Amino acid sequence: MNTEIIPMAELTYRGLKYTQTKSAKGSQEVHLQYCGHEIMSKRIHEAMKAEMG
Repeated sequence: MNTEIIPMAELTYRGLKYTQTKSAKGSQEVHLQYCGHEIMSKRIHEAMKAEMG
């Protein structure tokens, strides 16, 4: 039986600190996708162009 205590992560969101209270159940894969500044600027430009006319 493993009785090792694993400290919870301390998270920072908008300058405030929170302590993680839920433990991860099993192993889950999380896939994150990052849209860079250039991609977002292009999308915003296209949306504004479509809205204008």
